[in-house]
Amino acid sequence: KRLVNEDLYAKRNETNNRLDTNFTNMSSIIFERYKSDNDMVELDVSNNQFAILSYILPKDLKADDVDIFKEQAELGTLYEYVQKELKLRSRECAKELLICVLFASYRVLDKRVKRLFPNLCEWIKDWKKENGDDGAFPIMLQKKESEIFIDGLMKKVKLRGYCCFTRHDSIVVSKNNELAV
Repeated sequence: KRLVNEDLYAKRNETNNRLDTNFTNMSSIIFERYKSDNDMVELDVSNNQFAILSYILPKDLKADDVDIFKEQAELGTLYEYVQKELKLRSRECAKELLICVLFASYRVLDKRVKRLFPNLCEWIKDWKKENGDDGAFPIMLQKKESEIFIDGLMKKVKLRGYCCFTRHDSIVVSKNNELAV
């Protein structure tokens, strides 16, 4: 209804610097219909928060489990890897389990994930102890995500003359421009 009435809003929020708009807060069902009706596609990054984490991990954090984590996160296959290694029933279960690593207290990290990525989990635990265990970790990752998608990608796409908008870890463009973007 807000879109129909041209009641549009866009504002960077102060917590994680994400861009909150009519589209970011829209129900997924309605947003899918909006994209379909307007011939648009959404390009997103697989396991985005973990890909960002792999990028910002200290270079001196060297261990086999960290190397595997980085490789799988950068390839976009982290959830499938965890599903296979932990014998989980679905990719979605692996995703939920890993998301808990980001959002849960370091005191309750899942033992299976700790066995699979011991050095990574230790680094996350130490980060949370030092910087706060009250949501500071995912907020730090979301700020980096905002920097990448809003300050980086969206600006570059717009400078090249394409109409687009972001939706946290994705960019929405016309189907006609999908390959170019």
